[in-house]
Amino acid sequence: MRFHTILLLVTFMGLIGIALKDYCFYVSRLDKKVINTRQSFTAKKFIAESFRNTCQGKGFKNLEEWQLCCRAIFKLEYIGWCQAQDFMIDDFADGGELMYGKWLVSGDMEECSDEVYCRKQGRDF
Repeated sequence: MRFHTILLLVTFMGLIGIALKDYCFYVSRLDKKVINTRQSFTAKKFIAESFRNTCQGKGFKNLEEWQLCCRAIFKLEYIGWCQAQDFMIDDFADGGELMYGKWLVSGDMEECSDEVYCRKQGRDF
């Protein structure tokens, strides 16, 4: 082989190596983001649905138990609940008490933070 052929081959191999390194870097970043998004979605769905179920008398015994369990499972920075009438006007009061739940997460799962409303049916909390 001639020297210029070897030099050209080494140059192209270097460019391919740099492109593959960048590809691997962005694929790993995207994979971490997908995993984080999936975990955030699952946590948000579980917390909201379990709040609604608890307000309807299913699932957890009461909202205190819901609060303690969700905080422990998902390592929430804050989770709380109250009657929505404490901070807003509820024009549809005939359907039962309107309950409000809110949770905050910091760090990687920050998009998991959310709030939920539900009408309480049945038991007192």
